[in-house]
Amino acid sequence: MDVRRPRSFKDIDSELHPTRKQGHILKSINLPYLALMDPEKNGIFKYFAVISSVMNSVGLDFSGPIVKSCGSGVSACVAALVVYLIGRTEVAVCDSSWADWGDNLILPVKRGAIQIP
Repeated sequence: MDVRRPRSFKDIDSELHPTRKQGHILKSINLPYLALMDPEKNGIFKYFAVISSVMNSVGLDFSGPIVKSCGSGVSACVAALVVYLIGRTEVAVCDSSWADWGDNLILPVKRGAIQIP
């Protein structure tokens, strides 16, 4: 699950910390970490039932481990904590996240509907 801004995930805008490639990791689902917080309550997490519903609505598969990624690994930690708090203990954070993946010329990415080896 990629928690970056949708425009970065979809390769519409460049990253805050530019990399050699744009787009997202293959098979990633985009759910910005801010969608897990209640803006009317100063960024407090939404109710867990609401968070579970939002995650289900984007197609997050809870049947196995969940890996969180973002631009550098920091925002992914927030989302990983939320997943853990709603009772999903098999959660990991991709350290350095897109900063490393997007700079590695060997790793494949998806830009829009196009997969780039």
